[in-house]
Amino acid sequence: MFASSTGNQLSQERSEWNNGAFTKALVEGMRGAAARPDLAAISISDLHGYVSRRVRELTGGKQSPVMAMPTTVEDYWIARRLN
Repeated sequence: MFASSTGNQLSQERSEWNNGAFTKALVEGMRGAAARPDLAAISISDLHGYVSRRVRELTGGKQSPVMAMPTTVEDYWIARRLN
């Protein structure tokens, strides 16, 4: 489960993004920005790391996405890099 921010933060949106910071970062990540250079696939942990860094960058640290995954679930591939 991904969430755009912690419970005490507001999710940032800007008209030039045409989305919120979280959605912008998620789309960028799924399009390949989250992929490791040597791999053609994107894992949940790759996406989480990218989205966390990118949202903080876009919002000047005012928004921190969170992810929850049961400890019994191993990291897994969710997408192929498009570029």
